[in-house]
Amino acid sequence: MPDKCVPEASSRDPNVEGLLSEREALLSLGPLPHQETARLPSCADASIKSRNLARIRARCLRYNLSNRFQLLLSMAGYPYQALTGIDIRLLDLLPGSRADPVRCSMRHAPLQSSTNFQALSYTWGDPPDSERIAIDGHVVAIRPNLFSALIHLRQVDATRTLWIDAVAINQQDVPERNRQVLRMQNIYALATSVHVWLGEVDADDEAALALVQSLAGVVEDAERLLDTGTQNAYIERWHPQFEAAPPATIRALNNIFNRPWWNRVWIIQEVSLARQSEARVQCGTTSLPWLHFLVVAYAIEECWQIVNQRLWLEFPDDALSGFLGGIRLAQCRYSDASRPQFRLLELLTQHREGQATNARDHIYGLLGLSGDIEEFGIQPDYSSDVVDVYVDFVTRIVNATHSLDVLCACRGERNLTALPSWVPDWSTDAVIPGICIFERYCGGDIFPRSPISHFQRYRAAGAQMADIAFEGPRLRARGVWIGRVCHLGALDEGMQFDDTDSFGLADEDGKSASGSDTFDSWLNLILDCPIWPRIEERYGSPSNVLHAFCRTLVANRNNRMTIPPAENDDSDASVDVDADDETSNDADTDDETSNDADMDDEVSTSETSEAAPDSRLFDPSEMLSMTPGGFKACLQVSWGKRLAILDNGYVGIVPGHAVVGDHVAILLGCSLPVVLRKGEEDSQLVGECYFYGLSEGELWQEDNGPPSTQVITLV
Repeated sequence: MPDKCVPEASSRDPNVEGLLSEREALLSLGPLPHQETARLPSCADASIKSRNLARIRARCLRYNLSNRFQLLLSMAGYPYQALTGIDIRLLDLLPGSRADPVRCSMRHAPLQSSTNFQALSYTWGDPPDSERIAIDGHVVAIRPNLFSALIHLRQVDATRTLWIDAVAINQQDVPERNRQVLRMQNIYALATSVHVWLGEVDADDEAALALVQSLAGVVEDAERLLDTGTQNAYIERWHPQFEAAPPATIRALNNIFNRPWWNRVWIIQEVSLARQSEARVQCGTTSLPWLHFLVVAYAIEECWQIVNQRLWLEFPDDALSGFLGGIRLAQCRYSDASRPQFRLLELLTQHREGQATNARDHIYGLLGLSGDIEEFGIQPDYSSDVVDVYVDFVTRIVNATHSLDVLCACRGERNLTALPSWVPDWSTDAVIPGICIFERYCGGDIFPRSPISHFQRYRAAGAQMADIAFEGPRLRARGVWIGRVCHLGALDEGMQFDDTDSFGLADEDGKSASGSDTFDSWLNLILDCPIWPRIEERYGSPSNVLHAFCRTLVANRNNRMTIPPAENDDSDASVDVDADDETSNDADTDDETSNDADMDDEVSTSETSEAAPDSRLFDPSEMLSMTPGGFKACLQVSWGKRLAILDNGYVGIVPGHAVVGDHVAILLGCSLPVVLRKGEEDSQLVGECYFYGLSEGELWQEDNGPPSTQVITLV
């Protein structure tokens, strides 16, 4: 839960004491219920009561006090009474018109199915707490977004009972916050309904919300669609609606899906555990069923090409991406108890872009959806340092699962420099998409009840389980050194296409007349590589090198996350991984630890010229037509990464911040190979990677015999 820090008032500061006498100027709310019992300091000077808010704010600034206006507003506050048993606090929002002050009452009630209340899902927004409401006669300062939600949710002639985290939990009581975090899953699951507040309407929002209602009206059974997948009949009816929508309406629809609410960590469990058919979304004065927005997210995914075209007609700089948040939330729905719960690491990875005011909430905010939390024994503790929380999570999950897949989440920029390289920084919002290692992932054609059992996991280390030891900031893991990065391609900063395809879109077969400039440069890097003979020897033939390259672009998975069938292979895509080849099982061998960044000397000029491939064998359009899943699948894997060639001929994709001289290793218990930056004794984790011929357990095939392993120390 977000921390709200209110500075303590010093009775010895005359400036603060002067402000205390002016608090009544803020209380011009009119008659308040139970006004006679309100604990407000008296003020004899009538002129002070008439001072307006702007003058008080200006005086605060003149005193140069820290958080001065928030201090003034928060002094009245609410006198919380401790919660006991299964009680929670409920806020009764009293009737009133839009212009009336907001008056409420607070009460304790047992959290059980017979308790009638509605839960609010919203974003806190930025401080300060500049709006005021009255709770049982006490003036309480809240943030503008919550105030706006209360104004719109208030009924004229009836009381609405709500659970709202900002006021129902005493944010200054850390032990209470720790306890209530684990209860929030039950709060939203037992609520009679959940109300989502997106905020006030902007320009063209009304037309966009009308389009939401129209698109969702095409579907007779939203729950069934979200469980089993879209139908062609729906798509045929969605297309004309998108084609008829003005670009401004499409932009407004995209902006609605890009509102901050969709990216907050806490809302994931709030709407996922809600009674789906009863949940509502409110934007301004318009209220629509929650399921409407999930259906529209899939409608945009299915009609992505036409929606993008309509948007770019007038707004070419806009990115059509917000709907993906709706798809992620659709995949977390709990419409019945039979659906298997997510693993915590799966949730953290899938919702990596989620935002949280408190960095601990990147983990704590997803505990309610996790089906394996009891295995780890994680308990929210807001008094612990964020670094300690993140390190503790990794040690618990590795020890419980005997898997090192959590290392695959170490990617992108890092905000917390004190973290060991083997601990993901969940607080960063600049995260490059990773290679999918989980059964459920964000894709328009993967639905909760679709046949995801065919998902084929990567098994770089075969069936080997992690063999690890934690020693302070060090993680000692057994693994196999593979090779050293000797050539790197350009960073893929996104798909950039030539003018023959103005929208950069592939057709239904994944073919396009244009090609990616980055992919072309990667292909040329392979063709012109001084160690081409090693690459060809590794994969068997020039056509098999092309095959390996195409499979690398999508990490050897189609859009159903299964290995695509072999096509146009010379030798059924087999890869030479004999134990006596260039792959090193000893990190201390001369070949493996050579510090020469320039590997060109290993292959003579004459050898290179004689073995150089005929570029006519590699046609870029043919290359992309061979790539399973088309451009969108390539983009998911390659964005933010580089092509890499190892000194022993392996071709793969590595993190964008990898450098020549980094090493690739396979750690026991990790689904994918990893890139490591070796020091004298320890190594730093750079990130996950994919290499064709190394990621499906080839080194542990029975004919080859198991490779020898050694302890690799990460810091």
